[in-house]
Amino acid sequence: MRKLLLLSLFAFNMATAQEFVLTPNNFVNKDDESKNYIVLEYPELNQKQLYDKAKVFIQSKYENLKSDGINEVEYSFIKIRTTAPGTRIGGSLMSLMMVTYEFSFKDGKIMIKPILDHYDPAKPGGNTTYITGGNSFSGKSIFNKEGKVSLKNYYEVSNINVNKFLNELKEYLSKDDEW
Repeated sequence: MRKLLLLSLFAFNMATAQEFVLTPNNFVNKDDESKNYIVLEYPELNQKQLYDKAKVFIQSKYENLKSDGINEVEYSFIKIRTTAPGTRIGGSLMSLMMVTYEFSFKDGKIMIKPILDHYDPAKPGGNTTYITGGNSFSGKSIFNKEGKVSLKNYYEVSNINVNKFLNELKEYLSKDDEW
């Protein structure tokens, strides 16, 4: 019986351990790189309940999303544009991660799609950092022309920030609303 319980918990963790990974084509599902999204399943929640819970999570995490920072179609879609801490050298912030999250809702399911736009320099006169296409005149690139990671710290921070957001959302959506 105990082995069955442990096996069930292991299978549950494997099913819920979805992650994103940054590629030259933006974020993709780590388990299926043909998909740029992850679908989370909550069969006990309907579309409106998922939408409402996700919106509360978003508003608690990003307090100042107004006007252009959030777009929504009630109960079916939310799109937010956010700024996350970026790379650091020593103790000082070197850049800010500009990322968009799109959420689509159905009964029992929520689809999440992160889109990295770029990194803004934290100081005036600094270089903007893009996923690809940057050069000495128009900023830096996380990936070089061959698709290899050229700025490892930006690559790692991107993956950490987006997956942290995803895990916090999953944790919040899994919480019981009881007092």
